[in-house]
Amino acid sequence: MKPLSYNASGDIREVTLAVDKPSGASLLREIFPSAEHLPPEAARHLIGLYSEPGEIVLDPDMGRGSLMAEAVFMNRDAFGIGGSPLDELAARVRLNSPAPERLRELLRDLPETGTVEYIDTLEDREAGNFFRLCVCECYANKKHAPSDIRSAAEKNIAVLEKAADSVGKRGVFQHFAHLTEIGLNTADMIVYSPGIVRGQAVVPMFWPELGGKYNGTRDISSNFRELGRVLKPGGYLCIIEDKETAGRNEIVFDDLFYHRHTVVLKTGSSALAVTVTEKRHT
Repeated sequence: MKPLSYNASGDIREVTLAVDKPSGASLLREIFPSAEHLPPEAARHLIGLYSEPGEIVLDPDMGRGSLMAEAVFMNRDAFGIGGSPLDELAARVRLNSPAPERLRELLRDLPETGTVEYIDTLEDREAGNFFRLCVCECYANKKHAPSDIRSAAEKNIAVLEKAADSVGKRGVFQHFAHLTEIGLNTADMIVYSPGIVRGQAVVPMFWPELGGKYNGTRDISSNFRELGRVLKPGGYLCIIEDKETAGRNEIVFDDLFYHRHTVVLKTGSSALAVTVTEKRHT
């Protein structure tokens, strides 16, 4: 873990980040894309400042795993929590899919009818997840023809292939249902950023037991004691908000955390307020 990079002087500093050409982890956002709260440049900046290669970065509200992807491609292990079943599926596909060559082999066998039923018969669970997400992506865009599903699969395979060409050593991604599944003093860095959930209309197709009534709203930010439980002493908690709305909902830190400061990260038209605090050594 690195020492704090900004002095806790009470001033809010601004850092302008160059907008990079999509590469590596940021390319994976093209798989079942959604509105993203955290630009890839900001994610890489924070991960680079407050963690080291080989350490664990935790996102307690991971959405479709965009932050997790940046951490993995920077050779950190990424722990993600929450998200709807659809968001979890997207994160798994982006980070744990089989090799593109294997997916292309299976794509050749994809039938023109009974596509969903065929996907359910696949013994390779990760491959099944990939094709389920392709179906969800098509349905979310109101496209239902087998040719649409095939086109989505071809597009997503190409994305996985291109992303894999631009990375060296990668970390590991793991999903957890709840913070209580993660051990004490495990994470080196926690990043919490409000997510935007889309495409829930397709949830009943593969998760009928939810009846289409999934509610992804959680109030993780109110339970910093629980976040502190899994954060290592000396680890960093980063809370990310839109600059314009930051402070409307007061964040109350308990005595587990100190050295609190805020920095504004600007990337293109985006401006985010990042509050960083360190867990005390006990």
